Amino acid sequence: MSAPDENQIKQIISEQAMKQPNPDKMKVTKIELRKKTLKELEEMATARSKDDKDTDEEEANLPVPHVCPSEYSLKELNNQLIPLPIVRAFNSAEGKIRKKQ
Repeated sequence: MSAPDENQIKQIISEQAMKQPNPDKMKVTKIELRKKTLKELEEMATARSKDDKDTDEEEANLPVPHVCPSEYSLKELNNQLIPLPIVRAFNSAEGKIRKKQ
């Protein structure tokens, strides 16, 4: 096998270049490593507050919270769990820890 001539080398290089992504078409994100100044932070907060005005209008349409009915209470569930062996063991261990304290 002979060494590639100059034309073959150019062809190989151009083929490799075609396989590489085009940096002009790649999306580059900006990364800042420096601390933002107070003025920059204020500008960011102002921009966010303008965006928040739109969400304030949406939040005004939300229903008013109210007291949940007793069916959502956990008292009934707790009473059903007390007879389970694992719950009794946990309660017993918890009681022993309280006595030591």
